[in-house]
Amino acid sequence: MADLTREAGAAAYRIVAEALTNVRRHAPDATRAVVRVRRAEEGDGIEVSVTDDGAGGAEPARFRLPRRARGAGGLGLPALTEHVTALGGTLTAGPVRGPAPGWRLRAVLPDASSPPRRGVPSPARAFAPTSSTKGSP
Repeated sequence: MADLTREAGAAAYRIVAEALTNVRRHAPDATRAVVRVRRAEEGDGIEVSVTDDGAGGAEPARFRLPRRARGAGGLGLPALTEHVTALGGTLTAGPVRGPAPGWRLRAVLPDASSPPRRGVPSPARAFAPTSSTKGSP
């Protein structure tokens, strides 16, 4: 398996955690969720995907989450997409194509040996402290 930067490894963990939380929150009828981590087909890097078989939508009363869990917000897909893009990767999410219902989240993250993409800062620069945050606790 490819060597990941510390930032890309942390992002992969956050992606899986957020995706599994979303399955629980938005597809309570799902009977399975498949998590895959493998070398990306596009070349350098890894692919992280989480696919469920739930229909999503309204939650039946028997599957309702506790009130405190329903109101708790995670990073959300827009924030994850921004984070993955800053690392030089891509993130997509949407319904599974085919006769069975489901949802798939897929991220491709560069490995440590991947050349930086043009116009995308290196992971170290993407999250380096700015002059306004240096020295902050």
